[in-house]
Amino acid sequence: MKIFTQLKYTVLVVGLLAAVSSCRTYDNSEDVTPVNPGSGNGTDDGANNQNQVVITFPRTSVDINTTDSVVAVLSNGSKTIRKRATKGGTFYTISLNGVSTGTWSTNIKVYTSNSRMYRFETNLNTAVSSTFVGPTGRLVDNWKTNLFLRNADYGISFAVAALPTDAYYELFLPPTLIGYTHVYFDRYVYKVINGAENVVNYGALNFKAADYRGFQSNTTAFAPFATAMKDQPWDTADVSLQLYNEGTNANYKIIFQQTIKNEQ
Repeated sequence: MKIFTQLKYTVLVVGLLAAVSSCRTYDNSEDVTPVNPGSGNGTDDGANNQNQVVITFPRTSVDINTTDSVVAVLSNGSKTIRKRATKGGTFYTISLNGVSTGTWSTNIKVYTSNSRMYRFETNLNTAVSSTFVGPTGRLVDNWKTNLFLRNADYGISFAVAALPTDAYYELFLPPTLIGYTHVYFDRYVYKVINGAENVVNYGALNFKAADYRGFQSNTTAFAPFATAMKDQPWDTADVSLQLYNEGTNANYKIIFQQTIKNEQ
């Protein structure tokens, strides 16, 4: 892990220092009314859609008791609907009421109390009910593993893809970030060569908190980083999230850092 004091004076660092171009959507960090309900590529408005999506958690999946919530974001053209799942025993159910019949690009996210969030992306036919098996918790799975933080002190939630080949991240910032003006996070990837740990890839984002209040998700800022790792061998990767101030009273605080090992 490279500490922030080595980086904060550098505007353009070696590797990727990506500008944030966010795609704003919704996750479980904020409870909002669905945007543009219904009006998909079908002819109905979804008001009588009785179909549902079921996420099951058998013994091969992560323990459902470690899950906090499940959220689905369905998109069709300019239409986006966010659905919160209902827990029942060993499964979650997502009602499709209000979703017109058709094919919707769907991102289902399982948030846990174990510092993990899992994403499942599919093209969902809302004219029928569907069942999916929940995440196994393995790094390589049908569900994409993400490192996850929810910090009550600062009102921040943060998730970033665990695999270096995945560019996804999401971040929720409160209307006012108390005590700090800027947010910085980085991703490092390492490979042991001749007994020494070498940095094989690095990427970072740095932005003013006031410009990104609320929720943002992004798959483009780290796209060059992820593409570069497609055929790149690696052993470990780490992520840190830091808050800081600029100027004569500059200070910073690391509120999240995790390291993962390559399971492949």
